[in-house]
Amino acid sequence: MRAVSGADQGKVERFIRYLRESFWVPLSSRLAQEGLMLSPPHRQNLLNPAYNVAGFAVVRSGDTLYITQDFSQALATYTTQESDDRVAAGLILMRSEAKLPQLQREDAGAARACACSMAQADSLNTTAPQAHYVVRYTSVQLDALPKDVAKIIRDRSVHAFAVGTCYAHGLKYPNGVYWVALLFY
Repeated sequence: MRAVSGADQGKVERFIRYLRESFWVPLSSRLAQEGLMLSPPHRQNLLNPAYNVAGFAVVRSGDTLYITQDFSQALATYTTQESDDRVAAGLILMRSEAKLPQLQREDAGAARACACSMAQADSLNTTAPQAHYVVRYTSVQLDALPKDVAKIIRDRSVHAFAVGTCYAHGLKYPNGVYWVALLFY
């Protein structure tokens, strides 16, 4: 057995604390629930309203239960039209705040085909339709537009836009993401 230096001892203690935080060995499900509620970081996660999805894994080995937990926030789900409209509303608001005439909203067909092509390829680098500007991105928050859009919105030569969105799971986004294509004419 080798001696542990002071620096290594700190690493060992942090690792043991991590294991105790991540994997817990209670004697029963009742004790597990009580233990999670008595642990300040676990209680904080359990009661945090920002989390709306929780995963718990429980494995029994003999008389021992091993429990771990994971918290997340599920994306809001919208129809394709609703997701397109949310992005469009952000564009309309941004244009209004710039005190410029509103843009004409064009049919979403080409933009939606572009967004779904990106989702299927799991890549932003797909063939884009012809437009003055094309903005392609992924998002979990449809209300948040990329910073590049502000400059395009202020371009007085732009008179129309189309929005296409496609929600999909893929290798890059196993939990799902909105693929968005904005076309400006």
